[in-house]
Amino acid sequence: MGNQEPPSGLRQAVGLSSALALVHRAQGVLTTVFVALAFLACGLTTTFYFAPTQARRYYEVRFVRPTGAAGLGSLAVGGTALLEGTLFANPVIGPQGLVAFQRERWVVEREGDGSLVGGWTLLQVQVPELMISTSDGTVRTAQGAMVILSGKRHATTVLVPDEGQLADGMVDGTERAIGFVDGDNVTVVGERVPGGLVISRLYGGSAARMQLEWLAGVVLFYAWGVAMLLLVPVILWAGLTGRGAARLSFGRT
Repeated sequence: MGNQEPPSGLRQAVGLSSALALVHRAQGVLTTVFVALAFLACGLTTTFYFAPTQARRYYEVRFVRPTGAAGLGSLAVGGTALLEGTLFANPVIGPQGLVAFQRERWVVEREGDGSLVGGWTLLQVQVPELMISTSDGTVRTAQGAMVILSGKRHATTVLVPDEGQLADGMVDGTERAIGFVDGDNVTVVGERVPGGLVISRLYGGSAARMQLEWLAGVVLFYAWGVAMLLLVPVILWAGLTGRGAARLSFGRT
């Protein structure tokens, strides 16, 4: 008995199966390349932008010794000053006794998987001239153009919409004021100018704690960025060799 050719219907089914396998394989390759490029972009941005930015912030004050009123007076004009003290005798300019604060809005967005994620968006910063009591006197700071607030602060909700999407138990559009009141221990980073100090950063806590937090941020950004870059070849290897996607096998039936 001679060899018989497989029925035409079987040949068509095998051809269709091979075509589908090629399509699935192509989809797997494209997905792998897309994910790898996303990790590469995030890794490069974190390693070469966010980490150096945090590092510059840290090195700006790394070798600057905290000072009081007397030390500030002896600092050269144009130099960076690190002033530790307590806020006192300042006029209240915000809710709940705030004398310096920023206003933020809770913004809710829908992710690709349908989940809702929220985050605070900065609306405005209000930091007027401030009186700060130090261990050896008092200092009145000059108002800075753009002041960054961080560290331990007081937060109070100032607006809650009647309806809206929820994320982490908060309604989209909720607004809060977060900042400092008289009696708070703060660290001021600023530039020495004739007659005073222009604030660039106002931190709730000691100078040592602030420097430690900034150093930890540098390490975290570099570690996270390098980790994402190291994952790029792993993702490519897993996806393109079939470990992370369906294998395409050719054979005879």
